[in-house]
Amino acid sequence: MTPLNHRQAAKLLDAIEYDVNFYTLVYLDLYTGLRRGELLALKWKDIDLDNLRLHVRRSTEVIRKDENNEASLEYNEPKTETSIRTVDFDSDTAEVISNYKEYMEGYTDLEDLVFRLDNKKPMHPDYVTRRFRRKADKVGLENVRFHDLRHTHATWLLQADVNPKVVQERLGHHDITITLKIYSHVIPSMQKNAVKKLQKLKNQKAWLQNGYKNEKSPTD
Repeated sequence: MTPLNHRQAAKLLDAIEYDVNFYTLVYLDLYTGLRRGELLALKWKDIDLDNLRLHVRRSTEVIRKDENNEASLEYNEPKTETSIRTVDFDSDTAEVISNYKEYMEGYTDLEDLVFRLDNKKPMHPDYVTRRFRRKADKVGLENVRFHDLRHTHATWLLQADVNPKVVQERLGHHDITITLKIYSHVIPSMQKNAVKKLQKLKNQKAWLQNGYKNEKSPTD
């Protein structure tokens, strides 16, 4: 697992901004934490720009069909109940999606897949992996995989003291213990932040008990 910091993420996004399809895919993964197969199976009807949320209802499966190893894509319901979920996003993400929707004008029927190539064909999971690898290498992120964007999203949330239960629900993990196990590297910094908050509360309580009504509160 190699989560990005905010500087690295900005560098990556700057490098691919010209590629509207791929830029939007990467941006959405960073700020929703969806799995690759879930992103590629999104339809326009799954995205609610008015209420800033999207619905994960299916995932992409690569089906190997014959002895020539030719493959086709199928979009099926996720294998676990917790993977079917609603994920909120912010107004900046809504703007990125809206710009992409304008770019794809004429190919945004509610039943259309959101992520397509410029030739309007669906994005293949292997294409996404290969293209991300090339782009990441060019900006010095040789050890970062596309799946690490999902890890980055979760790491950012936990570093911001978001409740791990909320992170679990956004990621679609079956159980919170899975989330805590995968992101155990963030726990030490969460503990430090918790201690700082506790100290702040102690200072506020002492301030109130001592009756310093006319002095500035230590939590201001």
